[in-house]
Amino acid sequence: MVKKKGKKFRANLNHVARKRRQTEKNKKKCRSSVKVIKENWETSKTPRENVLAMGLAFSPNEAVPVKQPHREIIDMVSVEEMDLTEARVLGTVAEQRLKKQQEKRAVLNKEKALRVVSSLEREADEIQADRDSQPRAVRLPDRDVELLIYLAQRYGDDYKVE
Repeated sequence: MVKKKGKKFRANLNHVARKRRQTEKNKKKCRSSVKVIKENWETSKTPRENVLAMGLAFSPNEAVPVKQPHREIIDMVSVEEMDLTEARVLGTVAEQRLKKQQEKRAVLNKEKALRVVSSLEREADEIQADRDSQPRAVRLPDRDVELLIYLAQRYGDDYKVE
């Protein structure tokens, strides 16, 4: 019998792995429409690290936490095994919480953060100045305008309530 020449097996394409790599790549891309953020974005960092390095808040819940006094979380350490000096080294609950928060934060590049935040503030001030300089146009429904015209014709400048 004659054998068929050419490929014997179909090429094995791993679509799932390729798609996963592509989504990971897309997650690190900058989706912001703000020019300053796009310019200072680093694709080697995660979005959280990028935003924190610019001096901005990634999550509003972390930036301005809601007080929850009943949800105190204390790392459980067995008391029998610990001396008093070891307990002092651990510190208070507030110190432990502060230490954990500092560990979570990425290293902040202060020059970059100042540049980004100041340019964002400048842009916001320019937009606000443009809004303030333009006259405010109030649009009323046609029916309301008709009523106001009728009242002005009927009563004129007589605003006194009788």
